[in-house]
Amino acid sequence: MQQAPGPIPAEVLERHPLMTSAGYETFRRIHEHRHAPRWTYAVGDRVTATDLQAAIEFRTSLHGRLRPLSAPSDALLAHVERLSSSVLHYQGTLPARFAPERDWASLPTLTRQAVLEHVELLVPLDADLSRLIAYGTSGTTGAVLQVPTHPLVNAQNQVLGERALQDHGVTLAPRAGETAALGVSAQASTYTFASVFSVWNEAGFAKVNLKRSEWPEGAESARTFCAELSPRRLRRLLSPDGIERTARRRAPAPLRRLRRLPRTG
Repeated sequence: MQQAPGPIPAEVLERHPLMTSAGYETFRRIHEHRHAPRWTYAVGDRVTATDLQAAIEFRTSLHGRLRPLSAPSDALLAHVERLSSSVLHYQGTLPARFAPERDWASLPTLTRQAVLEHVELLVPLDADLSRLIAYGTSGTTGAVLQVPTHPLVNAQNQVLGERALQDHGVTLAPRAGETAALGVSAQASTYTFASVFSVWNEAGFAKVNLKRSEWPEGAESARTFCAELSPRRLRRLLSPDGIERTARRRAPAPLRRLRRLPRTG
């Protein structure tokens, strides 16, 4: 018989301010799965009620807002206008008398080197730093970056992910208690973690790595975990028939790696 989830530990609530007992049960189900990998990082969405409402409003605002890439939206133009006056990096890189609508094609792109060397110049002068998050990359493909961000930004990125899938005919509407998405890597070393997301009804998420030594029973644990906790849209892919169909197409590298893991039974 499965144990009740019990009270939510304070350190978990700190990372997940809106977590309910049902969300904690999903959180534990992923973390304590018998075939779960070695978790190397602890994260949470840190989304508050105000953040969640703003993300919901952002989701609503995206309906019917498609434009050609050559014609940025009024909201994007206004955002660039604000950045040009509040971010020191853009004050130093934008052309003189820059007008976003007129000079859109000359807007300079941001380089990785700029983030690495002068990240403080990218933080708006009027930003509220009380809830700033420093997102650190793993350094797998280059020097480790410390990127300042905010819980609401991450929630809005998830909403943008929904919209990107919608543009390709896929509706993402995660339900409470299920796994919303899996991040599957095939790297020598990377962060692995599990969480639940308020913006997705406290559905679960896990980032895993297919390196065999990170799993309790190697490749078989990786296959079982990903099959039992896979999102609804991935289950067909991970079935024996789905694996064979995928084998006839070019799948992303981590999925090709997952497909090659040995099966039992």
